[in-house]
Amino acid sequence: MQVTASQTTSLSNLPVETKPAPTTAPTQESAATDTVDSVSLNRVSSLLTELQSDPKVRPEVVARGRMLAEDPNYPPQQIINALASMISSTGSSAS
Repeated sequence: MQVTASQTTSLSNLPVETKPAPTTAPTQESAATDTVDSVSLNRVSSLLTELQSDPKVRPEVVARGRMLAEDPNYPPQQIINALASMISSTGSSAS
């Protein structure tokens, strides 16, 4: 399942694998597996909380974009020339 910043996911929507009830007393191995399962669930929960609290707009990125938009030397002439060259060579090979 892919989660993007604009999506929210609750743990109740995640698939849950059920295990049959043990017929004997739990072994050391099954106790370790249960611990791993609960740790994994805690990690998923923690990750979902972080994703949901991540701001959709990052002010520092917006400020940098505004600064670059106001800069008459951005993008550098070298970048403009390289892009123009790529565009012109792509157009001539398509004909």
